[in-house]
Order: sequence, then structure tokens, then C-alpha cells
Amino acid sequence: MGSDAPADHAAHSDYFVLHTGGLGDLVLLSHLVVSLKRAHPSAHLTVACRTQFAELLRCYPVAPDQVLRLSFNPYEWNEPGPALFTELRALYTGLAAQPVNLFIAAELKPTWFDWFVAAVLRPEQAVSCSNVRKPQGLLPVVLRHFGLEAPRCEGPQIEASLSEKERYERILAFLGVPPANPFPWSLDAGIRKQTEQRLSVLGLQPGRYLTCCPLGSGGASLKSWPAQRFHEVINWLREEFELPVLIIGSQREEPELRAFAVGVPGSAVFAGSDEELPLLTGLLANSRLYLGNDTGPAHVAEAYEVPAVVLF
Repeated sequence: MGSDAPADHAAHSDYFVLHTGGLGDLVLLSHLVVSLKRAHPSAHLTVACRTQFAELLRCYPVAPDQVLRLSFNPYEWNEPGPALFTELRALYTGLAAQPVNLFIAAELKPTWFDWFVAAVLRPEQAVSCSNVRKPQGLLPVVLRHFGLEAPRCEGPQIEASLSEKERYERILAFLGVPPANPFPWSLDAGIRKQTEQRLSVLGLQPGRYLTCCPLGSGGASLKSWPAQRFHEVINWLREEFELPVLIIGSQREEPELRAFAVGVPGSAVFAGSDEELPLLTGLLANSRLYLGNDTGPAHVAEAYEVPAVVLF
């Protein structure tokens, strides 16, 4: 586990927000983060998220004061043991001395890890907006191993029909913080210049190309439209509107993206690393249109108010 904060990051943190979800989840989290920072600009706000998505927080209209990068993924663990305790020890050591007024478990379905982090931080107040109760099984074993007690977590009620925006607004109302609309996002000068340079290399002009994200979330086939159907729609758009095509995805998906691009003559491919997330946002922000599966880049495109057709 690591942090992009200075070595003395154990300084006081007024607010500590934890979200271990994916790219789209962190786009939506900007509702909460921007509202907190605009209401209390002098407060120190730490956001803890998974390392692979941490660079996205640079693109928020109002960024948090500190981003804690978690290489630990709680969804990969379901039983205790020496390996798990070793993974958690570094986080425990880094956070145990950090005073926190308010801890927010921001996920729709907080995991045992949220309770563990809250127990380590010992905040004055712990808040969530979820129907998930304190987990049993793994959590009591982990807390006992580290000599911790689970904190009392409070928060507003939630219904199944509630959107993420509405859920965050309930948390804000519970805390007496007025909601602030974070959208549309805008590119800062550094990301804008980097994007222009990459578009030049790709042979594309700002606002004059279609961006397509054809793969699913984590390779989930249920969230992926068949490649043949994508090809039919993309090639029709290409011919009808003379729109060049940029096919995007992660570095881990590059072989599949290159194979997909064979069916779209003349298309460009961007397979970005975790560190290139700001560049990915720039490429999406400069698109004329977004077409893709229900994945994180769709949320990014909408954050920049790019017209988007998203397949569910």
C-alpha cells in the first residue's frame, strides 16, 4: 500500500473518505468530494482508493488534499490468515496515528475493510449510506488480531431505487453540507496539452472523432456487446459522418483492443496505463461522441458532457 502524500502524511485529517470501487464509481464520488471541499475549503480531506484509479482524482474540479493509494483489494479476500494480516499491517501502521474527525464509507455496499479502516482511524464520527450491516465472519477475526473494536457507524436511510447522486446527497444532508454539482468537469492546462500532443500522434483532431470502449468491466462478458455489432455501428458512423475512430481501453486489454481494431479500418488505439488515466480523460473529453459498454470510461465521457451511447 502506498500514498502520493508526503512522508509525514500522518498529519491531521478532518475528513477521510474511503471508496474501493472502480473508475465509474470514483467519477460519481466527485459529488461527495467536491461538495465537502467547497463547503469547507480549509478542511483537510483524504480520499483512499485503489491505486489503479487514483490518478483520476487529479481531474476532479476540486481535488482532495491527499490521495491514499491502496494496492490492497478487499474483494479478493474472504478468509483470514498470515498473508492477509501481513497485507493489512502496513496500512495499520500508516493510519493508526492519523487523527480523523469524520470517516465516510462511501461505497453502496461497504465491505469488512471499511469497518477495519474505521476501527484503525478511530474517528469521532463514522458515516455511511447503505443497508449493509456490520459484516460477520472475516471482520471479527481481523479486528481481534489487531486488538481493535468496530466503531459505531451512523447515517441516513437508503432505498433500492436511490441513484448514487441521491445517495451522496443524503450523506451530505445528514452532515449539514449543501450539495454542489461537480459537472461538467474541465481539463486543466497540463492535461489539455498532453492530450493535444497525443491526438497529433494518433492523427486525430479535437472534437472530430468517435471514441469507442468495446470491452467489458474486468472482462465480464455480460457487460460486453458483441464485437460484430460494434463493428457494424462504428463503420456506419464512420462512413455516414466521416468520423475517424479511437478505440480505448486499459493497457491490460491491449491485445484484445488491437484484435478488435482489425474490424475498423483506419482506427487508432489507445491502451492506457494506470498512470495515464488523466490522458484517457482528456481523450474522452475531446471526443465528438462516445460509444461503448457500461464501464468506467462511459462515466468519464458523461462527466465532460460528451454525447454518449452506453450499452447496458
